[in-house]
Amino acid sequence: MILKLCVKEVLRFLLRVFYVFRVKSNRVLFESYSGERICCNPFYIYDNIEKIVGSNVEIAWSVKPKCNNEYADIKCVKRFSLSYFKYLMTAKVYITNIGGYDYIPFRKTQIVINAGGAYKKIEKDFYDIGRCQWLYNRSILHFSKATSYFLSSSYSTTKCMSSAWNLHEDKFVKLGLPRNDVFFSAQKMNELSNCIRDRFNIKQSDFVVLYAPTFRNTTSSPSYDWSLKENELLEAVKKRFAAKRVILFLRYHMCLFNSLSFNSKMHEYTSTVRDVSDYPEMQDLLCTADMLITDYSSSVWDYSFTYRPCFLFTPDLEEYKKKTDFYTPIEEWGFPICKTNEELRKQIEAFDENKFKQAMIRHHENLGSYEKGTATEEVAKIILSHIDH
Repeated sequence: MILKLCVKEVLRFLLRVFYVFRVKSNRVLFESYSGERICCNPFYIYDNIEKIVGSNVEIAWSVKPKCNNEYADIKCVKRFSLSYFKYLMTAKVYITNIGGYDYIPFRKTQIVINAGGAYKKIEKDFYDIGRCQWLYNRSILHFSKATSYFLSSSYSTTKCMSSAWNLHEDKFVKLGLPRNDVFFSAQKMNELSNCIRDRFNIKQSDFVVLYAPTFRNTTSSPSYDWSLKENELLEAVKKRFAAKRVILFLRYHMCLFNSLSFNSKMHEYTSTVRDVSDYPEMQDLLCTADMLITDYSSSVWDYSFTYRPCFLFTPDLEEYKKKTDFYTPIEEWGFPICKTNEELRKQIEAFDENKFKQAMIRHHENLGSYEKGTATEEVAKIILSHIDH
């Protein structure tokens, strides 16, 4: 961590060489998950803006070489290449979804837009690096100064992210997240669901369960049994929801592939168990899923606006609380918490739609939801107000 922070300080100094290039008032750079994918909030914003501005605005995406780019018409720049840094230092607007730009010496005329959630503790509320904490605090200061707007999904998000990133509340855009607008349109949800079902050859009558565990920073075998007993799960779903055929989508966090204890290859894939980890857009899968099973992923917030069944499979809950912990106690989220496969089976079989919907409504109220289904359009207006188009 200390070495990484020192490298960032050096980069901040060296990248000032790009000040010889002026900021282009019609250039916009997008980046999702540090260039891993073209998706999430940045993509929803891009899709809206691209339809409005046409060829008058220069739009590009930062991507890694292994990025699964399904959009042939999108202009891309290789992350960490000279072109990438030139675009970063000359773009009028830079839009990302996970931060990580504290090493970039953005100029005051540049606009930086970020977004985040409010479940797991992060950054300043999570890290403690002892004697060199001052160096980390300096990194946070760079981040907060560079951030022009932070897209917020709720009052809780605003409060927690303000603490984690040392951001002034005035920088928060309290309109919800662009990626969640889709859940306020039944037509759009149906269209995306139909596309996914066609892509993976899933019938309309099939009941789709999406299992999407979050990232765990471990490479050793855990002391708990994290594996999902797929056959028991499928049988419980068939029994409770009278489903003739249940399809299980396995969606692993992109960082989990390097973790021995969370290797998706440990599963045997069949006609009813599919690995959809490579599919870039999580929201499309959420629109398709008739049920979500996750743990501490922010996808539970997104999916809660569908009011469809959602369960937390958390065999490592106590360990996770000690290592990471939450801003909002998990017991207050309103989702059934299952520490074992047996508990998951029982919770599924006893699921009550009305009680669950009321729990989700309370959850939205408790966190002070800003979601209304209009975030993409409103954020696009903010961006357009800063660029020549």
